[in-house]
Amino acid sequence: MRIVTWNVQRRKKMAEHWKLLNEQLNPDIIVLQEFNTDISPPPRQSEALETSIDSKDLTVVWDSVPVWGTALLSHPFPLKPLELKESTFSHDNTEEHYTGRIVAASTEFKGISIDIFGFHVPITGNWSRFNLAKMTSIAENSQISDEMIILGDFNFGDTFDKDGETDNSDYFSKILKERSLVDAYKRYNKAHSHTFRSVRNKKYKHHLDHILVSEGLSARLKNCDVFPTPWELSDHRLVFADFE
Repeated sequence: MRIVTWNVQRRKKMAEHWKLLNEQLNPDIIVLQEFNTDISPPPRQSEALETSIDSKDLTVVWDSVPVWGTALLSHPFPLKPLELKESTFSHDNTEEHYTGRIVAASTEFKGISIDIFGFHVPITGNWSRFNLAKMTSIAENSQISDEMIILGDFNFGDTFDKDGETDNSDYFSKILKERSLVDAYKRYNKAHSHTFRSVRNKKYKHHLDHILVSEGLSARLKNCDVFPTPWELSDHRLVFADFE
């Protein structure tokens, strides 16, 4: 099973994105952020924008917010939408800075039930770290299976230019430890990479896009890497992981 996450930067036309995904990655499950649901719906779309869309070849679970939508798509593995349950997350004024988007569904893979949570963590300065912690807590409260995958645009993480030496790195590690999650990319890559390049200042590069897996499922993790998608398609690069 191959799963990918990609922030497509509110693109109005997605033909080149779908072509790259189908011809070069051939993913089984796709999670998208900044997905323009009004203009660029997924291929083989249903006529109605609903929480869950089942077509002949594709299952889609999405947050149909124009421009800033999130989407979870699967070809061979049927998806069942998960009900998101609010978390009792105690941090002063967190709600004032929280506009996170989560799309969630469960599926079956080789007899294992897996819950998949696609994140788009809001950019709110230093509050991004608390937003990620809140969203992770929501996922944990909504989880119905023993195994889970959390992936998407976390909007903070390692800074490529500083070789990962950021305040957020310690906080990120704390979340992984507390939730018993494995950073799939770091499992297979010791060197820092980057998944985001600022349009305003191309010198600044960050690793914002992640795939996290539960410890039990990590035994099936085969590979994880950043795919060098062209910058003209998005200011984010795609991250993929393979499971066996």
